[in-house]
Amino acid sequence: MQRLTFYGRDRQQYQFFVYPNTTAFRAVPAIYAFLTSDDGHGCVLYIGQTHDLSTRFENHHKWEDATRLGFKFIGVCPMDAHNLDRVERSLIQAYFPPCNDELRQHSDE
Repeated sequence: MQRLTFYGRDRQQYQFFVYPNTTAFRAVPAIYAFLTSDDGHGCVLYIGQTHDLSTRFENHHKWEDATRLGFKFIGVCPMDAHNLDRVERSLIQAYFPPCNDELRQHSDE
C-alpha cells in the first residue's frame, strides 16, 4: 500500500493511504481523495470527508465525473470527526481539485 503526504493550506502535513478505487473500507471517519495515480505524480480530482468510510462511495455524487477524468485510486486519511471540516477545507484550498466546485469557490475565505 502506497502512502502519500498532502500539504494543506494551513501548512500541516496529512498522511494518506492509497487504495484502488474498488476497495471496501471499514467504518471510520476520514478525509478522502480521488486520485489518478498512486505514486504522487497524478492528479487530485476530488477531496471529501465522511463519518463512515464504509458507506461513503455508494452512489457518490462525483464518482462519474472523477472517473471521466481518470480516477483510479482513493487516498484515505483517517482522523477524528471533529477535524473533518477544517482539514477538508484546507486541502481543497491547497489543491483546487477539479471536481470540488462548491468549496473551491470559497477559497479566499
